[in-house]
Amino acid sequence: AEARGRAWVDCPEMSCVGVGYRGQEDIMCFICERQWRDTEYGVLSRVWTLIKGALFPETLDGSNWRPCPHCGAAIVKNGGGGKI
Repeated sequence: AEARGRAWVDCPEMSCVGVGYRGQEDIMCFICERQWRDTEYGVLSRVWTLIKGALFPETLDGSNWRPCPHCGAAIVKNGGGGKI
């Protein structure tokens, strides 16, 4: 799933491989039960996400990328499994 606008997010806990679902101000991981705030929940955050997506598309030299769920660095998948 794409990072922008998706219904689920990766758990920020480094030792966890779970996900949490958006739609509330607080998100909870379904595996480790860690809770955190959804930074894209508010209206201003959603507007900024749309503007940022228009200014900085999710391509890096023509390759699809996604941000690291822990540090935000650009990750380009070029093979292997779904785990980082």
